[in-house]
Amino acid sequence: MNKAFTLLELTVVAAIITILALIILPNYRQEEKQSALLRSVHKLAQDLRRTEEMAISAQKTSPEFGEVFPKGGYGIYFEINDALPKGYRIILFADCDGEGDFDSWGSFTCAEATLGPGNSCDETIQEITF
Repeated sequence: MNKAFTLLELTVVAAIITILALIILPNYRQEEKQSALLRSVHKLAQDLRRTEEMAISAQKTSPEFGEVFPKGGYGIYFEINDALPKGYRIILFADCDGEGDFDSWGSFTCAEATLGPGNSCDETIQEITF
C-alpha cells in the first residue's frame, strides 16, 4: 500500500497557501504603518507629560543652563518646515527670559536672560524626532 500525495492535492494546498498570502501581506504592510504612527503618538504624549511634570514640579534646569527655574517655565515648540529632513521638529525648551516663546540663540545663561530681543540664551533642552 503506497502512501503519498497526488499532484492534485499538492496543487490545491499550494493554491490555498498562495491565496492566504495574497490576503495577509497587504494588510500586514498597512498594519506596520499604523503601528509606527501609534508609536509616534505615544512618544509625543510621553514627551508632553514630561514637560508638564517638569513645570509642575518646579524642576531646575541642567547645569549648562545655570541650575535655575526658568522665568517662563517649560514648553514644547512645534516647527513645521519643508527644509527639515522630516518636515518638522519638536523641541522641549525652558523659557529662560519669560517671554513665553522659544529662543534658539543668545549669549546669556538662563539665570542672566531678561526680556527683550537678544537678551536670552539657547533654550533647547531636547530636540525630539520620531
